[in-house]
Amino acid sequence: MRKSLHRWGYINSDSCAVCTRSETIAHCFLHCRRTRGVWRHFHHTLSALTVQDFVPNIQNVFFYAWSSTASQAHRLTRYVIQSILYGIWFFRNKATFHNGRETFPAIVRFIRQDMILRLNVDLYRLPPAQFKDLWCHPSFCDLDGNPVIPKF
Repeated sequence: MRKSLHRWGYINSDSCAVCTRSETIAHCFLHCRRTRGVWRHFHHTLSALTVQDFVPNIQNVFFYAWSSTASQAHRLTRYVIQSILYGIWFFRNKATFHNGRETFPAIVRFIRQDMILRLNVDLYRLPPAQFKDLWCHPSFCDLDGNPVIPKF
């Protein structure tokens, strides 16, 4: 994060490339204005998968994988969180190193397209029963169509 890079003397400012706040890990992945928009977009899906109001905080986002359950909903929740974190990280680096100015809808599109690609590759790669066990959940996607379109 920029705060560490600044402290180590690699850059002149620890300010977020998107807003004026100090860029810490929590700010970058949870609190920045464009990051909050990403979490809002996926809120309904994550809340449905966890069967509670999903709050994007350090415990839920960075330590969710440590949950003791191994249910399909838990695996899908972890996949969605990891996909969101990758999308945020990708666009954070684009803003930091290439002066990218994309807003949260661009990040959401990137994450959605990445997930859709994964689902459709698995649709052709896996037997239908295995695909259904991995991906089909009432809050995530159905096997109604070809290609598969997720519900988020």
